[in-house]
Amino acid sequence: MDLRGDYGCFFMKTKGTREVGFVIYIKTNYLLKHHPKIKLNYFDDKTKNFSSKPHTRNKIWYIMVSGKIGRIGESLEDFTLTKFKDMFTKYSEEIYNYTDYPSSSDLFTAMKDSKTGIPKVFTKKWFEHQYKFIESQYAIIV
Repeated sequence: MDLRGDYGCFFMKTKGTREVGFVIYIKTNYLLKHHPKIKLNYFDDKTKNFSSKPHTRNKIWYIMVSGKIGRIGESLEDFTLTKFKDMFTKYSEEIYNYTDYPSSSDLFTAMKDSKTGIPKVFTKKWFEHQYKFIESQYAIIV
């Protein structure tokens, strides 16, 4: 897994189910410098409530979208690079870097034609929709 630059995105297939999802990651130093008002939301075990705090330097924060219906999950902690890579390589069968595929059609073809393939519910149109969503999120990040 190659994390290029201050932020990026990769698609993955979950081990076993081959469900497709993607992760948009941002290095926290970039967040702290360019978007200091974006806080880390976390669950406070003492109060049993969600709270927020500034991000921790030299870590990675992410948003994950998984499955056909697009379940969205926000990271509730900042991860070290090693822990971040371990987490996604442990549960992912294959990982595809967004920047390696200039179009959604290219990524769809690569994932569909891979050794394990993808479930039929992940169509070319689904990939087009995800590419548009990622581009809109990149516009906010930059």
